[in-house]
Amino acid sequence: MSAWLLIAPSRDDDAALAATRWISEVTRERATPAPRALLGHEAVRGGMEEMLRADPSLRGVAFFGHGAEDRLFGADRAPGAPGPSRLDAQNVALLDGRWVHAFACLSGLSLARRAARAGAEIFVGYRRPLDAGWSAPPSAPTSFADVVTSTTLALLQGQRDERELRANVSRAVDVFFEDLESVPDDDRSPGWMWLYALAQQLVDDMVVETGSAAP
Repeated sequence: MSAWLLIAPSRDDDAALAATRWISEVTRERATPAPRALLGHEAVRGGMEEMLRADPSLRGVAFFGHGAEDRLFGADRAPGAPGPSRLDAQNVALLDGRWVHAFACLSGLSLARRAARAGAEIFVGYRRPLDAGWSAPPSAPTSFADVVTSTTLALLQGQRDERELRANVSRAVDVFFEDLESVPDDDRSPGWMWLYALAQQLVDDMVVETGSAAP
């Protein structure tokens, strides 16, 4: 398995990024090889561009944060602001020949198509806003981690088939739902009902676009 880059912006004034930060952390813990990483306030456009241009050995990118139809946002974007963006039409060509998982709202729309046309081997995103109203650590954390890390780890291991990527997440979701049901109501983490919603979204709203580098 080849080298890859994990990007996880965070800000003190953005509670939603606490959820994606937790997901990025469990992904890093489970991944082999470990990623190079741009985290927190370092996760801005210039740092990403520099790393991808300078290191052709980085064959994959996993992003955990905010997105829109045509862009992903970095740590320098205030909550609700229209920009600045980390990845958009102006620098999407940096994904040429690389796999990408964008764990972000709306990331499977025009940005995914642009990435594929620009030569990304495969781009996995989501067609709708993702639910992030839950608190970390979540209830049933081990099986929930299986759900939210499934796609990134599968891409890292070389999986490129959309049906298998979706099926992997679906199987993990089934186990997580059973585990969450077994947690007493009083012991469930704040916002636990959003865990159900997010887990199902990662199956139903997954979008996979493949580019010219894909077999």
